[in-house]
Amino acid sequence: MKTIKTGTGLKRIEDQDPEFISLQLRVILQEHRTNLIDALLRSGLDRYIDYKFNRKVSGTLLDQLKARLVAIKNGGISMMRYQPLLDSVMKYDFVQLTNTLFFEEIDMKLKERLAQKELFHFPIQESQAA
Repeated sequence: MKTIKTGTGLKRIEDQDPEFISLQLRVILQEHRTNLIDALLRSGLDRYIDYKFNRKVSGTLLDQLKARLVAIKNGGISMMRYQPLLDSVMKYDFVQLTNTLFFEEIDMKLKERLAQKELFHFPIQESQAA
């Protein structure tokens, strides 16, 4: 029996079959990522983006970023991305989930959209505004 400590408590994984371990872990990772994203959305994504990326966002862009997070939340877990966690679970009987890999995924998706906004942002020059 393997034990995974998450933000919501201890989760148990049957460890007879390595494939079954991966499937059970995927469910735990999905739940953990969902909880992190829900907390971000509840606590104010705009504040997180200001803190993390030193950017102020609102309106349409904020709605688009929220939609990206909802898409991540509802999407599947890539075990390639979370391979280090799977390796730890295979090796140890007790593993505590950290948020590092989850926030790397979240931040990457947010950065992609923020970079698109910068790429296509053409400020109006004074001579054009008149």
